[in-house]
Amino acid sequence: MEEEILSIQTPVVFDESIAHQEIHAHKPYASSTFNNSDEIRITVQHQDLCILPSKSSLHISGKLVKSDGTAAAITTRSKSDSNAIVQSQEEDFSVLIDQVEWLVPYVKLSDQRKIAPLNFIEKDTPVSMSFHSWEL
Repeated sequence: MEEEILSIQTPVVFDESIAHQEIHAHKPYASSTFNNSDEIRITVQHQDLCILPSKSSLHISGKLVKSDGTAAAITTRSKSDSNAIVQSQEEDFSVLIDQVEWLVPYVKLSDQRKIAPLNFIEKDTPVSMSFHSWEL
């Protein structure tokens, strides 16, 4: 039985398709002040790198201001709402957002992976696509 467990039939395969990975911070481009119901847009303008939005995180810093004027800094980041603040009808507070940034991991592909699509394009093989037209 032990001989079957230690008998490895396939060689080790190393995935070297990713050459480099780093995390970049992106900030909103429109405004530095945020009001109620504002839309916050963050753009990513790098064409040579592949982004991984599934591994990204959104960092929001600001203050929690209660009706009596006291403020508490918001320093917690979380992937769930387990530490969320639930406002009751008796208390009144607002959240003042100072800064929003989106941390996005970038992956730079190896040269071998970049060349594969270029070789496909270089062959100039026709790509068939279905097309249908309607007359109005």
